[in-house]
Amino acid sequence: MEKNGKWAERGIRRVVLHHTAGKLGNKSRAASEKILKEIDAYHKSKDWGAGAKAPGIAYHFAMDLLGNVWLLNHPKHRTWHAGVANDDSIGVVILGNFQDHIPSRAEVMTLKKSLDRVYNWIFWRYFIPRKNWLAHRDVAKTECCGDYLYFMLHDWKNRK
Repeated sequence: MEKNGKWAERGIRRVVLHHTAGKLGNKSRAASEKILKEIDAYHKSKDWGAGAKAPGIAYHFAMDLLGNVWLLNHPKHRTWHAGVANDDSIGVVILGNFQDHIPSRAEVMTLKKSLDRVYNWIFWRYFIPRKNWLAHRDVAKTECCGDYLYFMLHDWKNRK
């Protein structure tokens, strides 16, 4: 664990998975990056309460259905992705609306490989096990990350 980093002091202990509830990231890398820029602009413009504005996109990692993964904010920085869970979590977002979109078998396999990549990066730096990967709905009153992604997350977490 990074003993000198802010997150080590605050104690990162979980990862919170989100979906964008918007356009699918399944066209091209450039199209996915355009979606991320739109989300960044939205997060900067949103009133998060008491007139507070986010400094940028609220997630640490993003991934699309093509297997692209982005580091958006270093995990040592607190972002505004999950309310009360912000202080001790890393936010991972997947582009798409997984309340409506049923991922194909190929998309599920790609997402699981992307989750593995991000999991390995996080685990070897912060020692957060799979059991501490949660859906946004597990820490807040929301439908995020959508039913289809939620069930896929449980399958991914419980595999040996």
